[in-house]
Amino acid sequence: MQNAMIQVSKYTAFHVPLAINPKHLGSTYLKSENQTIWSRNAQRKSKAPPEEPAAPEQRRGSQVIVVHPGSRFTRIGRASDVTPLSVPTVIARKTKPPVTTPTFVEGISRPRKGRRNPRPAEQKQGRDEYEVVVSSDDPFEEKIAAITMSLRDRMRFYKLRVSRNAGSIASTYNDSRKPEIIAEHNDPYRIDWIDGPNANEDVLVGEQALRIADPQASNYMVRWPIYGSNFNTRDYPSIQLILSDIEVLLRATLQDQLGIEPSDYQKYSVVLIIPDFWNRSYVRELVHMLLVSMGFKQLCTQQESLAATYGAGISNACVVDIGAKNTSVACVDEGLVIADTRIALGVGGDDITEFLYVLLDRICFPYRDINLARSYDWNVMEDLKTRMCTLLEVDVALNLYDFIVRKPAQPAEKYSIRVYDEIILAPMSIFEPRVIEFDRKRVGTNDMLHSDVTEEILDQHPSDQVVRVIVYESCSLI
Repeated sequence: MQNAMIQVSKYTAFHVPLAINPKHLGSTYLKSENQTIWSRNAQRKSKAPPEEPAAPEQRRGSQVIVVHPGSRFTRIGRASDVTPLSVPTVIARKTKPPVTTPTFVEGISRPRKGRRNPRPAEQKQGRDEYEVVVSSDDPFEEKIAAITMSLRDRMRFYKLRVSRNAGSIASTYNDSRKPEIIAEHNDPYRIDWIDGPNANEDVLVGEQALRIADPQASNYMVRWPIYGSNFNTRDYPSIQLILSDIEVLLRATLQDQLGIEPSDYQKYSVVLIIPDFWNRSYVRELVHMLLVSMGFKQLCTQQESLAATYGAGISNACVVDIGAKNTSVACVDEGLVIADTRIALGVGGDDITEFLYVLLDRICFPYRDINLARSYDWNVMEDLKTRMCTLLEVDVALNLYDFIVRKPAQPAEKYSIRVYDEIILAPMSIFEPRVIEFDRKRVGTNDMLHSDVTEEILDQHPSDQVVRVIVYESCSLI
């Protein structure tokens, strides 16, 4: 060991210190708590000037806004919210008289106004109870009879009894019913209508636009900017007016219901939900509006089917979305929408509502003055559809329902109605859409792209999106 020490000292200037003599210790290092590092940090912090309180930690997703435009409702809310807000996608603007209201285009061949088309009588006692007899040469009646025959075949398979003369019994009951008047003080759900003297606002959006008593008399133009998976080109002369109404609707909803001021848009990100069969011009205009016109920080587009699987917490699913105007079907596999499985059908919930009204009119609907072009009458049929319609054959029976009609400047009226198989024939129009005239639903729609501007060689139709993607991939491989 001594030789090793000599060798170390020979090649270095380091000197090994001697051992400490315990008799000569006089230090007080670490003998008290005030000599620890924690005590010194506490003293240093107490002498420092007071700091401003730190902002509370925000919930994840509170700075992200999700926007899902729809034909009837627009869902909007923060990503951290449990449920989004559902705002009617409608806007009313004050215009100069005379006001031309948008026409109500029907997809169902209804009877002409002023003509009752009662349901024909059922078969006689000696015949098969599952047989359907058509007593009219009307082509529309033949279509209804074909759907009824499909229902009777299923009832025969499940061995369910069919009530004889159910249509006549329901018609007799409904034709003799009179409304029950409900006093205003007994109606807890009365509506505060916006009439002429109180309609001073230039623009009304959402629920307020639907509470206008008489839009034409109050000089309001009520329009719906979204139709199906595209813009409503039927009621608007230009794409700029559509985008202006959508922007006003979003701004009013963010400010009134979410408390987000326009000056704070630059702090928020946006997730825009687009249809599975998206139109390039539709997405481009909405993205330009959100990023440039409204000034959000950043944006992400997401297809409806993929967003539905994310919200449900699953990675593989077949998503069926029944909207107001269209029905879309798509398969999602591991966070990717399979393009070849996308299907877009021109049948939606509004068609069920219209067909239900036609079926109820055949059994003498007790509310005679109904007009689906009015918002409160449309809400009556929507309420009946929600409570009545079913796809279970066991629910087909002579059931009794009641509904309330609330008109402007009139007391509420309560009606009762008796129905039979109308509750299942109406939703069956989705599976057998022979009663829907698709050509009438497309009347007035047009493509608003400028004739002198060509973006691609191929036409921009939703049905061609899959073909276009395949062409692009093959070109990139070459």
